[in-house]
Amino acid sequence: FYGSLSAEEQNQVLEFDQRQPNQRMVVFCTNILESSFTIKDVQLVIDTGLVRQLRFDSHNHLNILETVRISRFSADQRRDRASHVKNGHCARLYNDDELKEENIVPEILYAPLDLVILQLKCLHFDIHTFPFMTKPDSCSLR
Repeated sequence: FYGSLSAEEQNQVLEFDQRQPNQRMVVFCTNILESSFTIKDVQLVIDTGLVRQLRFDSHNHLNILETVRISRFSADQRRDRASHVKNGHCARLYNDDELKEENIVPEILYAPLDLVILQLKCLHFDIHTFPFMTKPDSCSLR
């Protein structure tokens, strides 16, 4: 289950009827299911504790897709998918000690900002004085 899946394919997953005899559904998904959708009757979530994240390396001026550890908040969201509608279980493939961040790091602190900067400049905003909710690193604004 991922964000660019067609609406019809998403509905097939979201509307799956678990009451059919001898049928189970196994869903592999991205972090879109942490909070955006609810699949009814989820009984088990297997959480790897990882997420793929696009990050901008300002030192080398490159976009890097890397696998990183999720935050404690994301881990709780994933766990709650198994108990949102009915009782379920979450099997975590990591120790809680491995969760370094309490909350999700704002995307503006690690994502490529080239399009954001261009949009702000097109709207005649000064990127250095713009009131970002979370101010990005000054190196990222160059």
